[in-house]
Amino acid sequence: MSNYDFGTYGGSTHQSAHGEPDDGGPRRHSVFSLIAMIAVVTVITIIGLSVAFWALSLLFHLAGLIVKVAIVAAVAALVWRRCCRRRSQDHV
Repeated sequence: MSNYDFGTYGGSTHQSAHGEPDDGGPRRHSVFSLIAMIAVVTVITIIGLSVAFWALSLLFHLAGLIVKVAIVAAVAALVWRRCCRRRSQDHV
């Protein structure tokens, strides 16, 4: 059975300068440090996802722009071809 305030029964209660038990047991983190770690990871995740989705929207915007230019170029080429074909038939 554990005694969380003073370590395990019969275990060493002395701690090193870094707050770790002398017997090499696992280090316990405080509740505040766990909450702070969760908050920091949450903020970093939100920023990372925001950047990722911003980059995706930029890529889709550029792809849409390229498709629009390609459609306009295709329609212009079709109109130009029909106009040139009529002129060449009129001259023959």
